Amino acid sequence: MFKRIVILIVIFLNAFTLFARINETLDECRKRYGDCVHVENGIFFFIKGGFMIGIQFYDSKADLISFKKIEKDTLGISKELTTNEKKILLDNNLGENWSKMSIVSIDEYYQSNDGGIYASYSTFEHLLTIVTADHVTRQKTSDEEKEKQQMEGM
Repeated sequence: MFKRIVILIVIFLNAFTLFARINETLDECRKRYGDCVHVENGIFFFIKGGFMIGIQFYDSKADLISFKKIEKDTLGISKELTTNEKKILLDNNLGENWSKMSIVSIDEYYQSNDGGIYASYSTFEHLLTIVTADHVTRQKTSDEEKEKQQMEGM
C-alpha cells in the first residue's frame, strides 16, 4: 500500500514538472525538457512526456506555449488532451485562479482572473495554446498593420 502511494505521488509531481510555464526563459525551458528538437518561425519545439511543446519567446520570456500529444488517432490527428491534462496545464500557466470564458464556439477559451494570460483549446486539432495578454495585443496590432498595408490605395 505504501509503495502505491509513493508511486502515485511521484507520478503526480512529475505531471506538474513536465510542463513549461509562461514567462520562463529559454534556459529554464531547456532544463525542463532537454534540447530543443526543432526551431521554426521563431517557435522552439521540445518533446517530453508524449507531448510536442512549442514555445515562442518575447523579451527572452515564453509568451506563447502550445501543447499537443504526439500520439495520433486513426485519422492521423493528435489524440485529445484529457480534462485533467488541460486542468494541470491551465493551473501551471494561468495560476489556480482561472475561468472558462463564455464564448459560443466549439473550441474552449480560458483566462486568468487577472486577465494577464489567455488559453484556447482547439477541438479539431487537440491543441492547447496559452498566451500572455501582451502577446495578444502585439498580434492584433501586427494583424491590423498588415490589413492597413493590404488596403492601401483602395
